[in-house]
Amino acid sequence: MKRDCSFHYPNASSVICHSAAHRSTFRLSVDATQTVFPKNGNPYQRAFKNCRAAFRAFWYWSKQEQASIDAWIEAIEIDAPLATADRLACEAARPGWAFSERKRPGFEFIQATRADGALAIHHSASSWREIHHATR
Repeated sequence: MKRDCSFHYPNASSVICHSAAHRSTFRLSVDATQTVFPKNGNPYQRAFKNCRAAFRAFWYWSKQEQASIDAWIEAIEIDAPLATADRLACEAARPGWAFSERKRPGFEFIQATRADGALAIHHSASSWREIHHATR
């Protein structure tokens, strides 16, 4: 039986996330710190330089499908970069799509492709959240 990750917004400036795979809990907030609640019961604060950005990103992912929520929380739990967490959340929710990050001089974008019979559907966006929204 697969367990789902969960989350709770105790107020407008923080979210508490529970990692099902790691059986641990952490808090993201707009004050640029992350509270970790390990199994031994001794919570501690640690610096998390992308905490504000992660909080804003999770605001988006928390309104998406469970596969996105699980992938995003599990990635942040293991200290993955925010871009990696966003990528994993998008890929988890869109199994029929192939994603690739493209770079052109002065321009980076993400391309999504999916076969639809004899046709191929393509979308491009500048962020993982945008491409996730475009590939509904």
